[in-house]
Amino acid sequence: MTPFYFGDSKKQLYGVYHPSTAHSQNTEAVLICYPLWREYFRTHRAITQLANKLADSGFPVLRFDYSATGDSAGNTEECSLEQWLQDIQTAISELKDLSAASKVSIVGLRFGAALAALISQRTQINKLVLWDPVVNGKSYIQNMKDMHNAYVKQHLQEVRQPVHKLLLKDNEYFGFKLPPSILSSISEVALLKTKVKANYAYLCVTEEKPEFRELRAYLNEQKIKGAYNFVESSVAWDSVEALEVVHIPPAIVQGIVDFFKNGVN
Repeated sequence: MTPFYFGDSKKQLYGVYHPSTAHSQNTEAVLICYPLWREYFRTHRAITQLANKLADSGFPVLRFDYSATGDSAGNTEECSLEQWLQDIQTAISELKDLSAASKVSIVGLRFGAALAALISQRTQINKLVLWDPVVNGKSYIQNMKDMHNAYVKQHLQEVRQPVHKLLLKDNEYFGFKLPPSILSSISEVALLKTKVKANYAYLCVTEEKPEFRELRAYLNEQKIKGAYNFVESSVAWDSVEALEVVHIPPAIVQGIVDFFKNGVN
């Protein structure tokens, strides 16, 4: 496991490379796209475990932080959805150089899955793993606001303070001040209107939502050979309770590893 910086010297991206630890002639490398903000912290350990397991199975892996997130350089005010997509393309090139792999696959979690689907329109992706993807950006932003407000109200009540003493700003989410331009561009994301391109797709979810069933049908309509895995979780992503939970679903992680090892039947 090697942490390093890469990309433009003025706006460097932070990544961690997990070389294959197995004796394998594998020509496929895997890029992992993190979720955003609060969900990034909740899932960091799970993604690290996934990267380690994939590397142990013979797949070189790169996980990285987008511009203005995690340990990467950049100012949130200057960031954009387009910049994040460019970051992914930079990471793909870096992963190919590091691993000498001829094929790159992507695992995306939550909004990272949405970004992975979007980037598939621009570059050749072998396997596309969509883990609890954000299917509709507008709903995602609204859920973030609702969770923020519910959490603040709950804790103000616990300390017996009136809600009006803390202004709930539309562009703030648990300490992250998000520019209107970012919120606007995320709101426009709609996977059910996105021409996803990949040789194989794997949709793995921890909730049985109508939007996931619709996405599954949509991927089938696009003639992408794939698989589906539902592993029920006791805590929903969009619940206030989820904010206090570190998300490490072993069955989902192992399912993704098995998908890469065994392929699609």
